[in-house]
Amino acid sequence: MAEQEPIDLNLKEGTLSESLGIRPEDDIPASLLRAIIDTTLPSGEESTEIENPAFVGKRVIKVTKLMKKRAVFAHTARHKWGMGN
Repeated sequence: MAEQEPIDLNLKEGTLSESLGIRPEDDIPASLLRAIIDTTLPSGEESTEIENPAFVGKRVIKVTKLMKKRAVFAHTARHKWGMGN
């Protein structure tokens, strides 16, 4: 099998960290990413609020569909590809 070339995504860094109230240079705790990913949005509503399981950032987080997508990408990038914080 041929070696796959790395993908250049040209992503703006820090958008998820900014929405969580965490400085971009700090790591986002895995427990917080998992809590966001596991949150289910009620049908007909744009967002729901969860309590932050980590001691970093905002205490109550408003989870939207876009935030869930960003959290899934961050989790995948960290654990599968070894990228990011």
